[in-house]
Amino acid sequence: MIRIVAKRLWPLVALLLLANCTGEPGFPEDQRIEGPFQITTEWQTIHFDRPLVINREGFQGLHFAVDSNLYDANSNYDLEDMPNQANLHRTDGVVVKPEVVLIGDNGEEVRVQARSNIFLYAGGMTVGFGPHIDNFTPPPHYPESIHAFRAVRVRGNHPFVANHLQWLMDSHPDHHRCGGRRCTWWEKFVR
Repeated sequence: MIRIVAKRLWPLVALLLLANCTGEPGFPEDQRIEGPFQITTEWQTIHFDRPLVINREGFQGLHFAVDSNLYDANSNYDLEDMPNQANLHRTDGVVVKPEVVLIGDNGEEVRVQARSNIFLYAGGMTVGFGPHIDNFTPPPHYPESIHAFRAVRVRGNHPFVANHLQWLMDSHPDHHRCGGRRCTWWEKFVR
């Protein structure tokens, strides 16, 4: 009897286990671009092997991962310096301010601002960039005419090394509810 029930339920169990399962946490659009990247005071362009696809259901940002032994979030040192809260504070006290411009698949350029810091589990931290007005205004969306970003132009007021870049879904209705990834249809039903 148990064997018959298990045999009949197996396709349903397999379907539930495979539904929206990639084996990786996160969203399908999330992408890691391996480095390291030597960022200088001169503009340089980094082309992506795969375009960074925009997901209009949430908000995405491009994060520059740096060594947390060399940098910290500037907000830990100067709360009054509102425009530079998410910029990098070097161990010698110098504030490193990257300038970042994303280049769309249509050639349109989008200047983005440092708006967040994330401390990584494996060591390191990131400075995240996106369309940003101020800490009290919701960020605007990327232009509707752009579906993906094919490159980024970057420079800093001081040189720094980005160990890698990450295109991440920072805010999505499912983000916190399902552990930083898109919820499956059955999780939406259950939760």
